[in-house]
Amino acid sequence: MTEEGNRHTNKRADLIDELIELRLKKGYSRTDLFKHLTEKLGYAGSTAYEYIRDAKKEFNERAIYNFGDDLKEDIERFEELYTKALKAGNTKEARENLKEISKLKGHYTERVEVSGELALKNIEIIINKKNED
Repeated sequence: MTEEGNRHTNKRADLIDELIELRLKKGYSRTDLFKHLTEKLGYAGSTAYEYIRDAKKEFNERAIYNFGDDLKEDIERFEELYTKALKAGNTKEARENLKEISKLKGHYTERVEVSGELALKNIEIIINKKNED
């Protein structure tokens, strides 16, 4: 809803929709959006930031809504790469793609090896008991 004293125009809504399209479907960064607004469309910097700020909430909502579909597409892409690597005999690349598929599915966790010495000099345990008088 338009705030009192402000005009609501379809031009503004269309521009915000264009920014969302560029951000989500074409992968523009916020810097790219700023350049698009200032250099290509001729808006002032402050106005460009205002449009980007207004579109930010919609970016986030659509990204969350589309997360499941995007995840499926990513898994399919890695599966294609995995198959191509196997056919080419590149087992190292196939293994890496399989790791990525497993990460996306939540089945794979990387293990980090920590080395070094751990020395504990004093450990003090304090137990506070409630008085029962």
